[in-house]
Amino acid sequence: MSKKTLLFAFLLSSTITVRAKAATYPPVMAPIAGYVKTSDNITMAQGLLDEVIVEHNGRFNAAGVFTATEIQNRRFIDIQNENVGALKAKGSYKFLFSITNNMSSSATQGANFVISENNELLAVSFEGAPSNNVAEQSILRLRPVDYLNQPQAIQEIEGQTALVMFSNVTDWSAGGEIQLHVLTDKKKKKYASIKVRAAQNEKKEWALFYGNLAIKKMQLKLWVNVFAGNGGISEVTVNDSVKMLLEPIK
Repeated sequence: MSKKTLLFAFLLSSTITVRAKAATYPPVMAPIAGYVKTSDNITMAQGLLDEVIVEHNGRFNAAGVFTATEIQNRRFIDIQNENVGALKAKGSYKFLFSITNNMSSSATQGANFVISENNELLAVSFEGAPSNNVAEQSILRLRPVDYLNQPQAIQEIEGQTALVMFSNVTDWSAGGEIQLHVLTDKKKKKYASIKVRAAQNEKKEWALFYGNLAIKKMQLKLWVNVFAGNGGISEVTVNDSVKMLLEPIK
């Protein structure tokens, strides 16, 4: 395999590195600060979500530093996999759309919502291809919508945050806007913002919208400079035809 092919595969794979911290965003491996486990009138879906987040937060000390042992990581992996499986079995794990790119057909990811039995929006989840790598498996996949006011780093490239999700919404009963910040230039640490909206369609089913368009597929156009060791996302297309507006973040 050529050096160019190897670099493409590295930049575009779903592999997530958890060692370093980006300059302006939190790392992927960060606690959900201030998370409070629901105790009253709890639904099955909320209970499963609570268990995953509490177990995840237990891998950090009071200062937010990741201190988990291999045993703790493997326990978290088992709990997250079991609970996601239970959510799927109960119909509370709703697939939204696939995420692909122009350089690697094996790097497909999926975006999902976690919905309660009362049709309440509880969390957003991003999933990559199945992996046997413990570090990748130990990443928190479920991000509670009530805590999106804390920027949530979803993916990293070489320790630099590449995808961030957050929102200022405080009441999700009617949905609301979610911002996705994507890395457009790795070396310069430049990002662009994409605005999407969580809402229910006419059938009361939750979906993620870009304008009035329900997102079914998201395609990333990536660029790479082999000699400079640089790359990023230059374009994002929805449903094979609509180019999303990438607003530069200064």
